[in-house]
Amino acid sequence: MEEFGSYLKSIRKEKNITLKMLSKELNVGVPFLSLIENGKKPVPINYADKISVALNLTGEEHNKLVDSIRYSNKTILFDLSELSTEQKELVILFKNNVTSLSLEQIERIKGLLGYDKI
Repeated sequence: MEEFGSYLKSIRKEKNITLKMLSKELNVGVPFLSLIENGKKPVPINYADKISVALNLTGEEHNKLVDSIRYSNKTILFDLSELSTEQKELVILFKNNVTSLSLEQIERIKGLLGYDKI
């Protein structure tokens, strides 16, 4: 999975959009957008929709953009309200133990979840 800033920069350049043009479209300053692209400022998840519209992204590009934001951000919030007790326990167990998983274990979990590659 690609970091958000790198992904945004590659899409922007592919579409021949400058930082200045995109910043105008998003109604933000060029320095702010530059900090986001360079990974020095976290990007709000709601920016995915704004960027998708501004860059006329396909559904697949939009989904990849959302994933890259989640991947790049240091904090992920989960709404556990609709999960069963067992599901909540699993989320908490995973969070508390993910750093001790081996690469083999990670690959097995990804396989169980239906992901070949994240």
